[in-house]
Amino acid sequence: MSQTINWKHGFLRLWAVVSILWLGTVSIFVVLDHSWQEPSSLIDDLPSEDDLCGYQDTDGMHVSMCTPEAIAKGFAPLTPAEKHVQTVGEFMAQRKERLWKRRWKLITQNLPVAFGPPFALLLCGVAISWIIRGFTAR
Repeated sequence: MSQTINWKHGFLRLWAVVSILWLGTVSIFVVLDHSWQEPSSLIDDLPSEDDLCGYQDTDGMHVSMCTPEAIAKGFAPLTPAEKHVQTVGEFMAQRKERLWKRRWKLITQNLPVAFGPPFALLLCGVAISWIIRGFTAR
C-alpha cells in the first residue's frame, strides 16, 4: 500500500502556487502605488479656462493648472487671448497622454520584479533536479 512520492510533480505544483502568490503580491503593490492613477481633481471637476496658467519660452506655450506650485515655478494666469492657444480639451488630452506614459513606465519597470524571481526559482529547481538525477543509480 505504500506509494512513492512524485517529487517532480509536487515541486512543480509548489512552484506554480508560489509564483501565482508572488505575482498577486507584486500586482497589489503596483495597484497601491498611486503614481499611475489619475488625480482625483481631474476626475471630479474639470478645470475651466480660468483655472489655467501658462508661460511662453523657446519651446512654445506651456500650460498648467493654476496651483501655488505652478505659480511658484513662474506660471501666470492666462489672458483671454492666450486661452485660445490651448483649449481645456487639449490640456486634458496632454495630461491623459502623460498619465498613460507613466502607467506604461510603471508596468515595464515592474515586469522584471514580477516575473524574474519565479523564473529564477524554476531554473534553480530544474538545475537541482538535473543534479540529483546524476546521482541516482540506473
